[in-house]
Amino acid sequence: MKKFVFVVAAVFAATPVLAGPFGLSQGLPLEEIRKAGTFVAAQTDYTYEAKRLAQGTPDFDSYSVLATPKQGLCRIVAFSGDLYTDGYGRQLKTRFHELTSALAGKYGTPRVSLDISKTIDLSRNFGFWNLGGIGIDDSDWMDALLLRKRQLSAEWQGDTSYGDPVGMAGSAGGLPDSLASIALEGRARSASSAYLRLEYRFRNYGECITELKAKRSANL
Repeated sequence: MKKFVFVVAAVFAATPVLAGPFGLSQGLPLEEIRKAGTFVAAQTDYTYEAKRLAQGTPDFDSYSVLATPKQGLCRIVAFSGDLYTDGYGRQLKTRFHELTSALAGKYGTPRVSLDISKTIDLSRNFGFWNLGGIGIDDSDWMDALLLRKRQLSAEWQGDTSYGDPVGMAGSAGGLPDSLASIALEGRARSASSAYLRLEYRFRNYGECITELKAKRSANL
């Protein structure tokens, strides 16, 4: 019996921790994160930025992580390069649709917001460009996105029992145990240019924010 327990323990000890998005996992310490890319400290405490990752993708031009001394990695944000588009936002919507579809294939169907007051549950119909009455075909759509009168986002959320410190809503999906939420958002820089922002939050994100606030208030 003792031999059996020893063998099982050895198997678990030899099993590698499954990597998360871009090869990065929850709780990864900064020294390990820096092996994945040339991260430099940003102006915000515990935030580090890199132009490339060893396991990054061509869809994104830069990456940002939040990693605290106690919690390690708790958030990854990826940013695309500038996407030049017409007033309807066609090019932005196309890239958004492509990335949302790719993420849905891995994590399940998201909740998609195409307007400030309209959120669509795509659990039964992922062809949301064909849905009627969603009002996304205005010629001034990019102007409205720039002024935040419109929005373009897809959200996935895991077990809500872990809490939602920033109020991100979403439907439960096929998220791994370590991921609390994923959000893809299209943002306008001007009436003719935009970019995509993809954010992964791990389950320890709330603890990271608590640690970050404690650092900022330490010298008050």
